[in-house]
Amino acid sequence: MPEPQSAPEARARALALLQQLLDSLDQEFEALKRRDLGYFERLQPTKDQLLEQLSVWQSEPDSAAATFVQDVECREWLLRCRDAHRRNETLLQRHLEAVRGALQALSAGTPLQGVEIYDRLGQMRGRGARRGIAEA
Repeated sequence: MPEPQSAPEARARALALLQQLLDSLDQEFEALKRRDLGYFERLQPTKDQLLEQLSVWQSEPDSAAATFVQDVECREWLLRCRDAHRRNETLLQRHLEAVRGALQALSAGTPLQGVEIYDRLGQMRGRGARRGIAEA
């Protein structure tokens, strides 16, 4: 458990963590814009570690850090981080929707699905003319 800090030290540490978190979120956004999911995944442990540090450190009841949420500048940084996270979430959701749409288009029937065609032996092959292995 870290030793108690004075209010100015706690505030400085909180601001430093929040700035690092915002930098991480900005890097995450750039990775999402480039669709570089490998880099995006590599950023996650750093972001998770910063969030863990903020949550554990802020929740200590005897620490001056517990009051950092009341600080105006810290609150502004928290709001920036929240907005950056929401921006990233929106972009990620759009990418997921695009992938789902592409998968749906690929898995939907082909334009020739209802058309009967001839196979290599000259036999009609349509949806009804196809036989499975068990029927052959």
